[in-house]
Parts: sequence; structure tokens; C-alpha cells
Amino acid sequence: MSNSTTNITAALATASESATISVNDPSLILSDREILEVLYKATTGDQWAQRDGWLTDASLDQWYGVETDEDGQVTALKLRENGLVVMLPVELGGLAHLKMLNLYQNRLTGMLPPQIGRLIRHVGSMLWRKLN
Repeated sequence: MSNSTTNITAALATASESATISVNDPSLILSDREILEVLYKATTGDQWAQRDGWLTDASLDQWYGVETDEDGQVTALKLRENGLVVMLPVELGGLAHLKMLNLYQNRLTGMLPPQIGRLIRHVGSMLWRKLN
């Protein structure tokens, strides 16, 4: 698990106080492949309508619904109407190069994990059916 640490100092006149804040964020150390594996397992991937290539050693752009850039970083997930259920894992927020996320017409439930909120500024087209 990766830790991010920062020091904060507050001062007023002659008084000051410092604090160190640490944040554990497992998505900071996972590769795109590992993040997609977590997504597959968290959303019952073995029951998806299309799952060609998933959890194999094939390059990620050979996995159904995954597009990558020339460096192999995931840029799009197109898993529309594919039978994803349960909740999206927080680790999905670690896909730093993601520009398209199409999860329309799946059966995902719950709130969108806050870690995925970091993607919003990167995602050009996020298609999301109502979360219950």
C-alpha cells in the first residue's frame, strides 16, 4: 500500500503548529492492468456478456472494451450493456489517462466512489445510467 504524506504548518503571530497528514490510496501503486483486474472481479466479470481477453496476458487493448494509447495506458473503457453488477471499485480512480468511460445500461448500484471523482476532469464522455 502506498502512503502520500504532507506537512502542514499553521502560524499566527508567534504561535505555530505543524501536522503531518498521511493518506493511504491503493490506486496510487496499481498498474492499469491491476486496476482492470480489480474492476473485473468487483463487478462479477465472469458473468459479463463480453469478456474476451480479460485476465489474460494479452495487451490491454486486446481486452474487450479497453482502448489504450501508444504507451499501453488505458484511455477508454467501453463496457456498455455488458452485465456489470454491484459497485465500481475505488481503484478505478487510478486510471490516470482515462478519457472515455461508457458504462451505460449495466446494473451497477450504490454511489460513485469519491476516488473516481478525480477522473471527472479527465473524462471527456462519461455515460452513466442512474445509480440506485
